[in-house]
Amino acid sequence: MYEIRTEIDINITPEQVWSTLIHFNDFPEWNPFVRSITGIAKTGEQLTVLVQPNGAKAMKFQPKVLNASPKQEF
Repeated sequence: MYEIRTEIDINITPEQVWSTLIHFNDFPEWNPFVRSITGIAKTGEQLTVLVQPNGAKAMKFQPKVLNASPKQEF
């Protein structure tokens, strides 16, 4: 199984971060690489993610949410 981990320090509240991460419909507005995300940000759920870098073919994958702890970890 593959796993992606990342970490970054930003100057906003955990509530603001969480709100941004779980509003999947807004992703293309701030990250044009992510064309769409569907599903529920809940532990155990499966998402459908469509990404497409500029000038490249679109890629679809279906990750499982390993942990969705509000305002802590996604």
